[in-house]
Amino acid sequence: DYWGSDLAVNRGLYNFDRIRIDFYINRQAAFEALKKGDTHFREEFTSRVWATGYDFPALQDGRVVKREFPGEKAPDMQAVALNQRRPQFRDVRVRRAIA
Repeated sequence: DYWGSDLAVNRGLYNFDRIRIDFYINRQAAFEALKKGDTHFREEFTSRVWATGYDFPALQDGRVVKREFPGEKAPDMQAVALNQRRPQFRDVRVRRAIA
């Protein structure tokens, strides 16, 4: 119900009634959903998957486009940060086990 949807400046923009965002806990499950066609966008953060995982039929017949955006700053590192204020992560042995 955006008041400006019919303004000339917005013509051709925002041509959607609904946006659905699916969250996957498991990266592999999210990747399988892309391969199956259940998702329409995926941003890949794992270089191993980027190099070896994109060889499925949807990519070969053009339904999925694998594209790199050069010029963007490459990430310096990948990491997991644990909230040590939570009781379960206060114990150093737990953090070592996760690492």
